[in-house]
Formats: sequence, structure tokens, C-alpha cells
Amino acid sequence: MASLPAVLFALLLAAAAPPPAAAGAPGPAARLLWLFDRAHAPRIPLPSSCGRPVGSRIVGGMEAAEHRWPWAVSLRSYLKGHFCGGSVISARHVLTAAHCVSLFSVLPFLMYVAVGGHGTRDGVRIGVSRVAVHPDYGKTAPYEADLAVISLDSELVFDRSVAPVCLAARATPALARAVVVGWGSTGESRPAARSLREVALTILPDVSCWRYGRLWTPTMLCGGDRGKDACQGDSGGPLMVQTEGAWRLVGVVSFGAGCARPGYPGVYTRIHSYRRWILAAVGQ
Repeated sequence: MASLPAVLFALLLAAAAPPPAAAGAPGPAARLLWLFDRAHAPRIPLPSSCGRPVGSRIVGGMEAAEHRWPWAVSLRSYLKGHFCGGSVISARHVLTAAHCVSLFSVLPFLMYVAVGGHGTRDGVRIGVSRVAVHPDYGKTAPYEADLAVISLDSELVFDRSVAPVCLAARATPALARAVVVGWGSTGESRPAARSLREVALTILPDVSCWRYGRLWTPTMLCGGDRGKDACQGDSGGPLMVQTEGAWRLVGVVSFGAGCARPGYPGVYTRIHSYRRWILAAVGQ
């Protein structure tokens, strides 16, 4: 999740800025970038089997069982180590938040993805060949279109420890139960987790996001419960619901004011709103 200073700074900018223009068709540059991405993206199909059930009992705020969430990956830099999370969506692609990796879009070789791991120091290291940031990222609000698709140097072999998650094909109703996982801090001013953690929370009505003002847009969703939230280091990680026997990615951890603060739920990029772009980015 984006840090509190960054969110507060964005709130100040949003308050001072004029109202954003009404959303319309993307500009010429965005359309050209989309066409270029589609023409040059490798044709790696999304797997027909995804989001396989790995248990039905969910415990909020606890260490996850090893390999319980085989699509959860750790994004790491060679200098800093773990800095964000992500989700495996195909044998060659990982979905994450744009604010995590926008700087790596020019120099992707400075980062790598650790798959199949449980801690922040284990897992199989996979190099990154390309980082595609959504062309509308930050266009109408600081965290608008906070999505990026990472292309991997080598194709993943799916097994018990590495598997893809399904992409949500429809909007998630308010009050649905969901799970978010990550290696981030266990609370404000607390150290990062040493192993993957999970927490169950509720998808909240859009009105619950009102305190974020112009930072919030309809392509975002809010989620949380009392004392339950994502935190720093969880950004880019998956927010999931289980339907029809499979886990589906409904959101990507984006930002929030602190962690689990009353009145400030966590904000996630809504996957349903960007499904077409995601499919184009992976060559569908």
C-alpha cells in the first residue's frame, strides 16, 4: 500500500487541483501505446485452470499456510529486496500496482519476481523483461488506473507452489467477503512480515470511500473491517473472492491513509474495470 506521506501529499494536490475532466476516449498517445503493446506482446494465453481451491477456512490477520496462495509473488529489487506484491495471471505475466513498478518500466532488469516462496527471502528468482504500466495511470487522480503487467524472462511451470489466479469477469457486490495477502507491515510503525500473511475483510459500498475525496474514482473499490487492512509493503498484492469453486482476483492493493484507521478503508484498483486492458497486455 502506498505510504501515508505519499497519500497525504496526493490529498493536498487533489484538494488544490481543479475537478478532473470527464472521462472519455483515451488520447492519441494512449491509443498508440495500446496498439503497440498489443502488437508486440507475446501470445501467452491465460490458463484455463486458475484460482484452484487451496482450503476453505480463512483466518484474518494470521500467517498463511505455506503454498495456500500459489499466485502471490514478491517483487524485489537487487538493492532493497521485497518492496511490493503481485499475482501470477499467466505462465509469463504478473499483475501488480503501477505505483510499485513505474520507475522500473525503463530499467526492468533492476528488479525480479520471487515465485513459490513463503518468506521474503525464499522463492525462485525470475527476471523481468518488460513492465507495462497502464497508460491512464495517474491521469485523472493520483492512483487512477494503478495497474501494471510484468512480463517475465522465462515461462513459469505451474505446480503446487506456483499457480495462476483467475481474473474477475464481473463487478464484485458490496458486502462480499474477500481475502487480501501480502508481506507488508503488520501495522503502522511495525516491521514488515517475514512470511506471507492473510486477512479476511469485507468489500464495502463505494460511499465508504468518501473521506478520500478526489483521490477516489469509480474504478476503485474499498475494503476492510475493524482492525483489518493491507499496509505498507502489501501494495500490488491480490484482493480475492471465492466464487464457483475458484479464487478470483477482484482488486489490487493500491493506497490508504495509514493502516486500518477508522473511517479510512483500504483502496484497491478494481480488476473488472480494466479486464480488457489486462487481456491486451498479455497478448489476448
